[in-house]
Amino acid sequence: MGGEGALRLYRLPSYCPHPNPIVEGVWRRLKGFLMPRRFYDSVGELKQAVLHGLRLLEAMEVQCQIGDT
Repeated sequence: MGGEGALRLYRLPSYCPHPNPIVEGVWRRLKGFLMPRRFYDSVGELKQAVLHGLRLLEAMEVQCQIGDT
């Protein structure tokens, strides 16, 4: 079953932050203080806000690493 263009369904586990603490930490920082809490008019606008937040997070991580040396 499942030729080209076929739809595949995968069962995902229930939400559990423990298996991937790195992703959970990034998401917590993004939604906590790097992205403004607001309504986005489009998916594109939301995507731009996420990408901007990730760039800010990367800059913060680099500064922390430089400061630790």
